[in-house]
Amino acid sequence: MNDNKINNIQGIYVNVLIKDKKFKIFCGDGRQKLRWLTDVAILKYENQFSGKNGVAYGLKLESGEICNLNESIKDIVKNNENVWILLKEEFQVFQEGLEEEE
Repeated sequence: MNDNKINNIQGIYVNVLIKDKKFKIFCGDGRQKLRWLTDVAILKYENQFSGKNGVAYGLKLESGEICNLNESIKDIVKNNENVWILLKEEFQVFQEGLEEEE
């Protein structure tokens, strides 16, 4: 299949960063939940790098905001935006940072 045809499909693409790797994921019209996006990225990571990461505990936007994983992609993420998956350890560090600010 021609890669140019794939890249010209209309819809939302999201650049998902997990650990030190980046995956461009096509989300169609973005009606799926953010949880779907994190699951797809983790699956891609595990398939490519033979690792086991479990589940995402959070998703962080470029603005630094942590998102509710039950929100729709189209309502939260812009086309070609970078987002970061927070695994258990990273999410705990983020939570500890919030507690220190209080």
